[in-house]
Amino acid sequence: DTATAEELDFLTMCINNGVSVALAGATGSGKTADMGYLLSCVPYDKRIVTIEDTRELSLAQYDENGAMLNDVIHLLTKEEPNPVTMLDLLKLSLRLDPEILVPAEMRGKEALTAQEAGRTGHTIVSSLHANSARTAYDRILTMCLEAGTSLSEERLLRNIVEAFPVMVFKRQLPDKSRKYMEIFEATEVRDGEVVGTTLYKYVVDHYERDKEGRITKVIGSHRRIGNISSSLAEKLLIGGVPQREIHRFSQGGAT
Repeated sequence: DTATAEELDFLTMCINNGVSVALAGATGSGKTADMGYLLSCVPYDKRIVTIEDTRELSLAQYDENGAMLNDVIHLLTKEEPNPVTMLDLLKLSLRLDPEILVPAEMRGKEALTAQEAGRTGHTIVSSLHANSARTAYDRILTMCLEAGTSLSEERLLRNIVEAFPVMVFKRQLPDKSRKYMEIFEATEVRDGEVVGTTLYKYVVDHYERDKEGRITKVIGSHRRIGNISSSLAEKLLIGGVPQREIHRFSQGGAT
């Protein structure tokens, strides 16, 4: 019950058709495991390049003879001496002609290069620490500013929204279950604030408690709240998604 089939269908549709996705949450919320699942749904003919500090993503698929079926390149950073940073590998990976680029976790200056890549034809799948879907955009902005840029904060924030139109916020709840709390589509920046639509939301109804008052179970439900924007629908259509599939997410209203 971490997510619904419809939520996962939506995210895999985005990743497979040119729409970048970022997953936000605290340490231990399960972001890397989710990336592994979503990326396992990528067709074998699409090249994936992953960049990690420690190898956690294992995406390579092999046939019975040991021949690799999909097109995956795994890159790892390197500590001192002779360090190789995520920023170094991100710049290198752009020369490897990736269709899906996975800087597994954005922590600093590499966020600026990641958003530039996301705005120039690459599909980015990444994660970051943040407390909500909307504040995740401010967190990326802060990381980009660390890299140094002549752009104004509002212009840079607009670029980030363009690069990462879909943001997932995941949380570990008091009963230790992990839930997709929100899937958010950012559409614009208005007066310095990211504006968009909550597409899906997990709504907590109540808690079950033991005799000592400790929460043993969170009772709630995943709900479809809104529809994707016309601009995202158009991008998916251009990316190759059939119209009937786009209509599934762009029509019907909240439930």
